[in-house]
Amino acid sequence: SIGTNIGAMAVTTLFLSLLLLLPYVTASNDVLDDVLDVFLVPHTHADLCWKDTMQGYFDSSVHSIYDTVVSNLVSNPDIKFNVAEIGFFRTWWEQADQQQKQDFRGVLNEGRLEFVGGGYSQPDEAANDGPALVRNMMNGHAWIESTFGESALPTVSWSLDPFGQTPTAMSLFKQMGFTSAVIDRIPYSTKDELVDSESLEFMWKVREFDEEPKDDDLMFTHVLHAYYHFGRDGRIEPEIDRLYWGPQASDHTDSFLFHGVERAAKALARQVAEQSIGQRHNKVMVLFGKDFAFQNATQDFAQMNPLVDWINKNGMSLETPMRIRYATASEYFDAVRADTSPDLFPVIGQLPSRSSPTTTASFIPYVFSGFISERMFGWWSGFFFSRPALKSNARAADALLSAAESISIATAGAVPSELQEAVDISGLMTHHDALPGTSLTPVTADLYAQLREGAATSAEVIENSIKSMFGWTKAHKLSPPLARGNEHGGQVEEIPSYTKNFWSALTSAGSAGGMMPLALVNPLIRDRIAEIISIPVPVELARSVQVISDGGGAVEQQVVLSACGTEATLYFSVDTPALSVSPNLKIKVGEVNPPLPFFQEELLSHSSSSDDKCAEEGGTFAVEDDVTTLLFSSTTGNLCSVNGKLASLIYGAYTPLEDDPWVFRPRERGFPKRIFERTQTRVVTGAPLVNYAVQELQEGEKEMHLSSRFVIGGRGDGIEVTHFVGNETNVISDESEIGVEMWVDG
Repeated sequence: SIGTNIGAMAVTTLFLSLLLLLPYVTASNDVLDDVLDVFLVPHTHADLCWKDTMQGYFDSSVHSIYDTVVSNLVSNPDIKFNVAEIGFFRTWWEQADQQQKQDFRGVLNEGRLEFVGGGYSQPDEAANDGPALVRNMMNGHAWIESTFGESALPTVSWSLDPFGQTPTAMSLFKQMGFTSAVIDRIPYSTKDELVDSESLEFMWKVREFDEEPKDDDLMFTHVLHAYYHFGRDGRIEPEIDRLYWGPQASDHTDSFLFHGVERAAKALARQVAEQSIGQRHNKVMVLFGKDFAFQNATQDFAQMNPLVDWINKNGMSLETPMRIRYATASEYFDAVRADTSPDLFPVIGQLPSRSSPTTTASFIPYVFSGFISERMFGWWSGFFFSRPALKSNARAADALLSAAESISIATAGAVPSELQEAVDISGLMTHHDALPGTSLTPVTADLYAQLREGAATSAEVIENSIKSMFGWTKAHKLSPPLARGNEHGGQVEEIPSYTKNFWSALTSAGSAGGMMPLALVNPLIRDRIAEIISIPVPVELARSVQVISDGGGAVEQQVVLSACGTEATLYFSVDTPALSVSPNLKIKVGEVNPPLPFFQEELLSHSSSSDDKCAEEGGTFAVEDDVTTLLFSSTTGNLCSVNGKLASLIYGAYTPLEDDPWVFRPRERGFPKRIFERTQTRVVTGAPLVNYAVQELQEGEKEMHLSSRFVIGGRGDGIEVTHFVGNETNVISDESEIGVEMWVDG
């Protein structure tokens, strides 16, 4: 229900944004050339993981794609191609012979082949954070530039398969130098509205602005009319079905031209004419490709070439006259810009009145509809939460990688080459079938192993840099090294924090006054005001550590000691501007005057009960500040009310569909029956900055444990609820998903 609520809010926002677009609609087709100018854009969409691992896909499919595409580009000067995923292409390049490399450079220099997107992978835009997105794109672009020169860098952002698009990602892409964007998976109802208002191309407002929009605020965006192949909702003309589905689509395995060139060409023309609806000019971009297309490029082009020739000879006599040519994506956008004015296109997300508040359109969540909607389910919001262990480990591995990069630059002036593997693994994890959790279970196991490999490398670089910084010998022991790959016995173990290394280094920096800079990253396109940051602190330093600003000014903060007295956490409040790194803070160890507010958690035990009702007869306990009061049952630990309004929150575990991991529903019908029982709660209340309740729960059948954390404070405008899944040995179970049902009356 949480995912559905999020989806409903997002669609409501998007619907309002689209309503604002309608005043910009103008009837302009009647003044344009009636002849469609068709740009046929050959491409392949190569998932770095999904039903197979990256290496498995490369061996079975990808190497033959580039082998045959390059040879066909050399032999036929009329065809063109577009390359997207650099993770696969770089692997092919490293294995290509000198003649293949020479041929590729030749067609690239002729402009008959170009890079689009150009990230290591085609990233998800919802579950990933900003730094991971940037690293993924930098990895691919840096390789392109170093191998082929700056002129080869892509100018077209290419987001065909991610499950929804966000202005945060598009704002980052704009700052990377992209001038145009191609997107596809937006809610189908939204796509229908765009078609009806002739607005499949628009200027996407990717950043807020108060005055007239600047070029940096807007991205020229093309929404694919159907999908990144022919047809809409799978309704492909039978005469050209093999262009998408391949030999398995028909019994006529000799050729899709079984129907005859003329009949197939007319079918293609009908598809093109349908895709021209929704645009405000006569130019049409039609994508020719699919998942892992062109494994036999000779056959694929041999089937399309006769249709292209027939349309160019007979296109003027068609019901919708047209001419057609092979093209790169940038060719299409250059042609549109040459023949149209920016004023022709609506601005998505901009109110007609400049004095009114502005809003930025977001195409999250993706809502699928059409003839397979009953089988696929409409709302694709489950991947925000699925496979929590994978998401947690990816964040931990990225944090280690960022730390390794930063400390390497600080100590050696450059990032060591041995981190490239960790950077590649980070790029793989940003893929829209990796971090979202939509790969098959055996593929996900491979992702865990690779994450651990990358994290181990990052940890080694951090340790060696710290030793170099302080002149320690190799024998100086810091945190124990991580086991690599599958050395952890196949268990999905959590990647540990390396804060012990940090505190060891900080307390050794006596000559520097026991002080180190603290950089905070805000990956969002909005400012984060009064954000609560927490840092684990050694217990022995709990009363002698503080955060200070560069000018020595006070920062609101407090220290909390755990109920058992073995752990301590420093909390502080800070503002971070949008899409920025804030380096104006420092952590200091020494005398703290006046002392920071200091609290210790109170430990409360509960009876084993899965009853979701609030047993008030046994009394209640509160977690509160000046704005919010949460009441819990002392007997069961269940949430009773929020600011006096009845509330409830229950949990259940279910087994996901392993054969359909992108369908986010349990095998069981209804809400999961195996309910977690609360055993104890750790409470901090009455503190000036942050108050919380951390509840420990367990599900008896599988002895699965869940930690649920309710936090109030900071901005004071809501409750932050976080869940951690694990068991007594701190090994995260990835066999089950957690269902959460929460409601507040009124």
